[in-house]
Amino acid sequence: MTRPFYMQTTEVTQGQWQAVMGENPSHFRDCGETCPVEMVSWYDSQRFIARLNVMAGARTYCLPIRDKPFDHTEDIGFRLAMTP
Repeated sequence: MTRPFYMQTTEVTQGQWQAVMGENPSHFRDCGETCPVEMVSWYDSQRFIARLNVMAGARTYCLPIRDKPFDHTEDIGFRLAMTP
């Protein structure tokens, strides 16, 4: 790795999704805001990240990319990587 990064320790929650996207697509809404968001596609995730970066005012957030440079994050669900 050539740059340091932070990784969210949990999957993106329903509350986080609601705050950024203005809606909650999850089937299991009764679970609560701290439960992982589900029923989202890769494309939905990309839109979420784009909006999150607009809110942050910079290209700060991204999805881990398998094999480069976050290969050790495989199969951990929808989590965010963030450059410091």
